Amino acid sequence: MSFILLEKRAIACSCSEMESAPIISFEDFQIDLKRGELRKGRDVVPVEPQVLDLIIYLATNPGTIISRDDLIETVWSGRIVSDSAISSRINAARAALDDDGQAQRLIKTIPRKGYRFEAKIHEEAAAPRKTLPDKPSVAVLPFRNLSGDPEQSYFSDGITDDVLTDLSRYAELFVIARHSSFAFRDAD
Repeated sequence: MSFILLEKRAIACSCSEMESAPIISFEDFQIDLKRGELRKGRDVVPVEPQVLDLIIYLATNPGTIISRDDLIETVWSGRIVSDSAISSRINAARAALDDDGQAQRLIKTIPRKGYRFEAKIHEEAAAPRKTLPDKPSVAVLPFRNLSGDPEQSYFSDGITDDVLTDLSRYAELFVIARHSSFAFRDAD
């Protein structure tokens, strides 16, 4: 299942994919990726966009330990955030899912490692695999930070984002999402 961040800063699929985006179902909850909503039964659960991004990321990786670094890279786009900011968002996600820090029924804290999504995702909600369109596909791999200063990597990421944004304006190109191409960061 592909991961989709809903904020403008990191949409990981094209508009046509959003129209047919899957619904992630677990327990009494559903995440409608097209509408950007978390629902419990038929009721929409009010949740901040960043908390929804966090829930989506955890729900699309059930049973996998997600480190704080993974959360920072994916949900916060690599920005520097404090441990208390992450904890506050985890607590907000648990509250939205009727979970708490004591029971940890859905979001379990793994000491000194990260978090694991414990709910079983309903398989019938998975979307069929999409085929590539009949036009040239382009993947922009992340630029490397050659400055020697790891704190300057945001600059090379910004250039990559700008190139992706500019290429996506051409309707005759199919541009692979940032999230997909950034999976090859630091790979030869």
